[in-house]
Amino acid sequence: DSESLNNEAVLGAPGATPSNPNGPRVGQSSVLAGLSEDQLLLGRVQPFWVPDSDAPNCMICSSKFTMVKRRHHCRACGKVLCAPCCSEKHALHYLEGKEGRVCTPCRTILSRLATAETANT
Repeated sequence: DSESLNNEAVLGAPGATPSNPNGPRVGQSSVLAGLSEDQLLLGRVQPFWVPDSDAPNCMICSSKFTMVKRRHHCRACGKVLCAPCCSEKHALHYLEGKEGRVCTPCRTILSRLATAETANT
């Protein structure tokens, strides 16, 4: 009956998602919910840079690099990207707060991290 269903325990952690089955950490802002450990470290740790020789194309849009279309490294994730995919700037902790060139996906995550950090202070 419906009354007994309402008394059953809910399975899984509160706020659990398929990408984060344990739910958000205690005290963690919902802004950060669903981010991986690697994403939570963006901007805090210098990334491994993908060698230019391993990236004949942009790692986001797949545009082929040429003498005119140059390679750029995202300072947050280390991927090799074209200028349109890596034209954002964001302050990075490992650069002592200086702004570095970052890709659009990293900029989104770094903005979420900055929002959460501001909310916790």
